[in-house]
Amino acid sequence: MGPATAGALAVRPAPAAGQVAWWHGRLALSGGVLSSQLYLGDATASSWQPVPVSGQGLAPLRNVDPTTPSIGTPATLPDGALLVPVTNHAGPPSVDLLATANGRVFRSLGRVPLTGELGGGTSSPVSVVPGADIVVSDPNTLRFTVVSSSGKRSFTPKGLPAPPSTLSFETPQLGLAEVDTASCAQGKTGCTVGTEVYATSDGGATWQSAP
Repeated sequence: MGPATAGALAVRPAPAAGQVAWWHGRLALSGGVLSSQLYLGDATASSWQPVPVSGQGLAPLRNVDPTTPSIGTPATLPDGALLVPVTNHAGPPSVDLLATANGRVFRSLGRVPLTGELGGGTSSPVSVVPGADIVVSDPNTLRFTVVSSSGKRSFTPKGLPAPPSTLSFETPQLGLAEVDTASCAQGKTGCTVGTEVYATSDGGATWQSAP
């Protein structure tokens, strides 16, 4: 998950189940019902603070409206700000790329339209590419959109059997994607669900099954 130092292990309660990332010696967590909550915690996970995202206010802890925006996995941008991807469900689906330097004030890095319809709680996979780019994967179709200071461009990745459920880049060229798979022995019986990992070495243009 992130850096750690030697010492005794401690179990801490989290305010919600979700995705955790390190940010300047703090913890950032997105999750909760329909992935509608964002929290910032200290380095030891001893205390957590709910964060309203860009004027949207805090979502309720339960009975969340399915059209409530879903908050994706936070990540650190090259300039040190925290990237918070927000998938919008009201109206045509889209992803707002928001950034904050202090956990209070957010600025927009752009909006990426998505295709089709998204169920409540669905978040579009988003990854920061070392350098300055952000890659957004459309959950409904094989399409990546690269957002940079020079604008946006979209392309169809080759080699993936379906849109990935997670996406990450270690370098501008090397990345990993997880694709959820399902197969049934006969008709709709004997079905199994799994996850396959794919790797790219050319910035996401082509992908191969990881060994």
